[in-house]
Amino acid sequence: MILIADANIIVSALIRNSATRKLIIKSSHSLFTPDFVFEEIDKHIKLISKKNSLSVEENRRVLSIISDYIETVSKEVYLSNIPVAEEIIGQIDYKDIPYVALALTITNDGIWTEDEDFQRQKKIKVWRTKDLLRLEKF
Repeated sequence: MILIADANIIVSALIRNSATRKLIIKSSHSLFTPDFVFEEIDKHIKLISKKNSLSVEENRRVLSIISDYIETVSKEVYLSNIPVAEEIIGQIDYKDIPYVALALTITNDGIWTEDEDFQRQKKIKVWRTKDLLRLEKF
């Protein structure tokens, strides 16, 4: 499956060695995310370190490992779909526009997220972690 990974999925995988991290690293899914996501997460790495009791350096190492399994896509690739994405999700959560625009741009099976806002739109399929776990046979 080809999925757009929302930042909350990546943060979840960073905070704890969980089913989410296992799905990212061990599943056969191809994962994509907008190119700003890893930089944005790194801006909050100190707060994440407080949550998971790892040092900033350890968290950056884990984030680097996670990033090896998720392809980033530059804004230029999905820029033309931002106006349509604004119509779909802009009124719900403006910060989610890049994910929807990316989903409209590349061939994919939906967005992987735990963000309830995505459930309020009906144009893009939304996958929760529990949905993906049902499909896996680790």
